[in-house]
Amino acid sequence: MPKPAVFLDRDGVLNQEVGYIFNVEDLQLIPGIAQAVRRMNDFGLFCCLVSNQSGPARGYYSTRHVDALHNRLCQLLAQEAGAHLDALYYCPYLSQPEGGIDPDYTLWNTWRKPNTGMLVAAAWDHDLDLHHSFMVGDKATDIDMAHNTGCVGILVKWSLATASWVVDTSITPPPTTLPPIFPLRLIGSCKICIDDTQQSIQYSSTRMR
Repeated sequence: MPKPAVFLDRDGVLNQEVGYIFNVEDLQLIPGIAQAVRRMNDFGLFCCLVSNQSGPARGYYSTRHVDALHNRLCQLLAQEAGAHLDALYYCPYLSQPEGGIDPDYTLWNTWRKPNTGMLVAAAWDHDLDLHHSFMVGDKATDIDMAHNTGCVGILVKWSLATASWVVDTSITPPPTTLPPIFPLRLIGSCKICIDDTQQSIQYSSTRMR
């Protein structure tokens, strides 16, 4: 039976947004995110990274470097909270008009957000129910991809001033419109967590990135 998933963007959602990461050691988790992912793991939710990573197409670094960054990401999640991602998908491709220069990765590709390729591939590979799944991201392309596949898109931002997440409620639908599989509630803290009593996913109402 197809299962729901929580799709997570990488930069600014799981790890701190610092632009292109040239040194693997510079990848650092958002404070508290490892514990949030662990609680989703414990609740049995399928957690999947989906991320545009155009560094290889731009000639900044190889896909091996991207893989090394993801290895560090997974290691930090495990070290901090025993958390894990069930699957990781990323798109290294970029069209020439957008800035692609490496001929191996410079092309238009259906995996690049807001196209739906990564979510469709994940759903096919892991028997996921996209219509009862969530996409958490910090850019309009994340939300557009969610809408294009029938997921619920949650636009979040990280506030440097308050060191907290805030959900953009002008984009995120109110709780009454969300799928009933695990209703979303907006709360006042800065954590993504599972309410074990209510069996619902809770997201911050001060904004998440």
